[in-house]
Amino acid sequence: MITQIYNINANNSTLVLIWIIGVFPLIYGYMSTPIAGLCSLLFYLWIGLLYSERTGLENLISMKDLFLISGIAVHFSGILHSLAEKAKHAEKTF
Repeated sequence: MITQIYNINANNSTLVLIWIIGVFPLIYGYMSTPIAGLCSLLFYLWIGLLYSERTGLENLISMKDLFLISGIAVHFSGILHSLAEKAKHAEKTF
C-alpha cells in the first residue's frame, strides 16, 4: 500500500532489504527460530531480486554461483551464532 502511495516500483530489491533490516532485530529480541528462518528466506529473495534487476551482474557471475556463495555465507553465519550463548537459538536455522 505504501509503495502505491509514493509511486515506488514494487519489484525493487531495496524494499526487501529494508524488510530484512526490520526483521533482523526481532531474531534476538524475541529469540525466535521461525523469525530467523523468515530472515534467511528474505535474504535469498533479496539476492534473487538483486540479481534480476542488475543487468551487469550476469556478466560477472552466474545465478547458481551467487546462490552457492550466499548459502556458504549463511552457513558460516550459523557457525558464528553457535559461538555465542545468547544466539544459539538461531544456529540451526542459519
